Amino acid sequence: MKVTSVSVRAALVVGSAAAAAALAITPSQAATGYARCPAGKLCVFSGTNGSGVIGIFSTGDVDLGAAPGPSGLNNNIESVWNRSSSNFAFYPERNYNGGSADGISELVPRTAKATFYPKFRNTTSSIKKLG
Repeated sequence: MKVTSVSVRAALVVGSAAAAAALAITPSQAATGYARCPAGKLCVFSGTNGSGVIGIFSTGDVDLGAAPGPSGLNNNIESVWNRSSSNFAFYPERNYNGGSADGISELVPRTAKATFYPKFRNTTSSIKKLG
């Protein structure tokens, strides 16, 4: 078979169309780590650096151990990203109790993104929006 510029161009067009079709049916990459946290929300994670189970909050939760709410996060939060415009307080007991003299175990200001210090990891049972 004689190769001509027309047959080469036809092969390129067919090959390009097949590649485009393959790209069109490939599922998009799911967000990972901190990138899973939507704008305007407080997100907590069961692992460091935004890994593990994610909990997404608008107002907090009086008891992370009770339903409804994200499963598996009671005393199992290691990192946080506060993408909201409010501060949040984290408490070691349900109903916003326990912690230091002011009752708060950890204060997470708006825009904060971090892994908790080891002494604050896996100690949160309730989360309260402070305003």
